[in-house]
Amino acid sequence: MINRITKNVVLIFGIFFCVLHLQAQSHFKLYKSEGHFYFNGQMNETRVDSILLETGCSYIMCNESFFNKISKATAFAPDSVEFTYAKSYRKEYAVQSVHRGRIKIGDFYYEDKIIVLKDFNHLLLPIHLLHYKDETQDMLVRLNFGKLTMDFVPGSEVDLSDKNSFRIVELQPRPIIEASIEIEDEKRTIGKMTARLNFDLGCANCVSLFGRRQEVANWINDTNFRKITTYQLNGKKAGKGILAKRCSVGELRAKNILVNILNWSVNDMDGLIGPSFFGNRDVYLNSSKRLIYY
Repeated sequence: MINRITKNVVLIFGIFFCVLHLQAQSHFKLYKSEGHFYFNGQMNETRVDSILLETGCSYIMCNESFFNKISKATAFAPDSVEFTYAKSYRKEYAVQSVHRGRIKIGDFYYEDKIIVLKDFNHLLLPIHLLHYKDETQDMLVRLNFGKLTMDFVPGSEVDLSDKNSFRIVELQPRPIIEASIEIEDEKRTIGKMTARLNFDLGCANCVSLFGRRQEVANWINDTNFRKITTYQLNGKKAGKGILAKRCSVGELRAKNILVNILNWSVNDMDGLIGPSFFGNRDVYLNSSKRLIYY
């Protein structure tokens, strides 16, 4: 009889803590695949696997299978967008349907459009556009790309006094920071400029520059950096780059890295800053105050 009561008590507490965890999940284990960060978690109380962390889009984008999962317990209103195709990772996908609603992830929520794309294999979550359930409290997204962890933490529990920070000068559709970048190449040629960089979680390099943006192209050519040809793993030419003996963005510094020169031109953007530049340090994203601490 005592054993049965004990088992029942243990079972009740187990269910209680399990439900509590699902309702307020604050720690997520990340995993990396093909240069992108994913996690498994709860979206509107529904278990969803392979959620891709994104900072390059302004809406949740997914396929019909993912949408059917997240809409099991929630009704979403139909909506529309001004485009019929969406571009993701250099491919275009037809817009199948558009919806609007709120999606809860831990103590955060996303409230905007959900775009369903045909033949799309991902669920993209714009992590920079999450809101905390209580707007009077300061809540941070803590990312550690080396340890592969993501945590939702109250600002009151974190001492940021000794952290450097980037100010986010533009949040939508993607978080853009403006910072001083300095490069020293193999010939010890040094160049410095103020650049607008997308904090891009899918950027494989520490820094990539948009070579077709006139301001960037002029700076590279006027500084007379030594450019090299870069290659893909299969041996095909990938483009151009600068072998940097030293590179800094703000207070971040790295040695002996490849600064990729992409054949891209994006309005009001000079390039990308990737997760590898931050190493094993904790990175705190505070979208409400438009700050990235590192």
